[in-house]
Amino acid sequence: MKFTTAAAAFQPSGDVSGCGAPRLEVARITATAACLYDAPDEPRTFGHVLVDEAQDISAMQWRMLARRCPTGSMTLVGDFGQASRPAALRDWEEVLAVLPDRGDTRVVTLTVNYRTPAEIMQVAHRVLAAAAPQVEPTEAVRRTGEEPRFISVDRSGLVAAVGREARDAASVGGTVAVIAPSGLHRELVADLADVGARAGTADALDARVAILAATDAKGLEFDFVIVVEPSRLVSSDAAGMRLLYMALTRATRQLVIVHAEALPEALASAALSGPPIAAS
Repeated sequence: MKFTTAAAAFQPSGDVSGCGAPRLEVARITATAACLYDAPDEPRTFGHVLVDEAQDISAMQWRMLARRCPTGSMTLVGDFGQASRPAALRDWEEVLAVLPDRGDTRVVTLTVNYRTPAEIMQVAHRVLAAAAPQVEPTEAVRRTGEEPRFISVDRSGLVAAVGREARDAASVGGTVAVIAPSGLHRELVADLADVGARAGTADALDARVAILAATDAKGLEFDFVIVVEPSRLVSSDAAGMRLLYMALTRATRQLVIVHAEALPEALASAALSGPPIAAS
């Protein structure tokens, strides 16, 4: 993850990890900011702009932001290892190339990961190497002693296997997320109704078990994360692998991958190099 500012330096406070940006924005800046006006013919401008999740902003959106910030004073926060939206740029050099040159720029790279355990990052870093080789992996300073588990099942047993893992996690206490293809959400909610699973609404984030699509998990974290059918969850291109990297790094305690289909190559290599793959 890197911080860059086109004016004054910015020092974040609180927990900062190498794979998830803290919530730093004063107001979330997106393409909809182009619709903010103080008067019909006068676009609203800002003296300083903070942008979180900067890795997902397109060149056109960056130019729009530059017009709203004539001082050029910006603080940008992002992890290009998680860039997954169409037209997202590759790195800070590409971002700076589309912004007007209004003075010195400082780029600060965060190299220490305080949030995600080292055991999970060992798996995630293999996906990162395939998805964004230009991004340096962070060093996780925390270990839990719990290795990520890979569970291979028949298609007919996929939902039941996810249900067992989610119930086990919920019984321990803490937050639980199932990150799964949208086509499985209805079945998973039905199977996990006894533990209050929710999907598709804001209530899911407060549920005992949250069932989410990969894109909806961005910026969130949970004690226990179950990633379901990675080959269906994301596309097979680099953007899809970056989204998978993001999904894997939502867990702060335990990660489980449950699948019936073959794993993406980068994740399969992590499974083979780790503990034995469970089957059921």
